[in-house]
Amino acid sequence: KYCYKGSSDVCEDPVSVLSYFYPEIKPDGTIVYNGKGDRIVTNIEGTLRLMSEGEGVFQYADFFVEDDFDDDLESSITRIVINFGMPFDHKSIEDDEDFADMK
Repeated sequence: KYCYKGSSDVCEDPVSVLSYFYPEIKPDGTIVYNGKGDRIVTNIEGTLRLMSEGEGVFQYADFFVEDDFDDDLESSITRIVINFGMPFDHKSIEDDEDFADMK
């Protein structure tokens, strides 16, 4: 009900490190790291190494893991970004019954 649509009319997907492990493979063979694939990558260590190198589509991967990730390809934390927006019905959030308890 409260998603962020950005410049499109579609809710934006969460941004997560899992996007690198479930890439979508388009019919033409193009790999898109969007987390919408139906299978996990077969080379997990290789994907972790690409994340640590931070090149190409992996240039922002360090945002999701600890600073010392490059040393051992391990992280005890991870981040996810979920963007929220105003109610779809364009009501004021103060008038929305879902938030009545928060006043």
